[in-house]
Amino acid sequence: MSLRQDSLEETPLQASQPAAAADAEATPAMHWRMVERLVGDAFRRRGYVVTGFGGARAMGVTADIGLLRNGERFLVQCQYWHKLRVGVLELIDLSRFVAAQGARGGFAVTTGRFTSEAWDFARRTPLLVLYDERSLPWLLCS
Repeated sequence: MSLRQDSLEETPLQASQPAAAADAEATPAMHWRMVERLVGDAFRRRGYVVTGFGGARAMGVTADIGLLRNGERFLVQCQYWHKLRVGVLELIDLSRFVAAQGARGGFAVTTGRFTSEAWDFARRTPLLVLYDERSLPWLLCS
């Protein structure tokens, strides 16, 4: 898997909490590349190293951000950031992709909501963590 390497120093997102809160509200209208960078910055603040952005594709699934933390690899999928409802099929695909790539886990991000079936699947799948309209502001602001 090969994620595009971008220098985060070129366009740092060192947002203050109020600015990050505004970003969380504005996220649905943002260009997808800005969403990637905003989410990547949020994970950096939580101790992850962003290893790349954009477009790693296999099995018909895309990982938008690669992460490392304590020597373990994680994948982030933001491609549904603008979708109102994200269902279980998208998460099944992501969990298979995470496992096939040998990653420790995966994160799915949307400004909409995950269906109840998607939440049920994520609870049974230790590989996935979900961020939606209710939890995304927490990710972006803290």
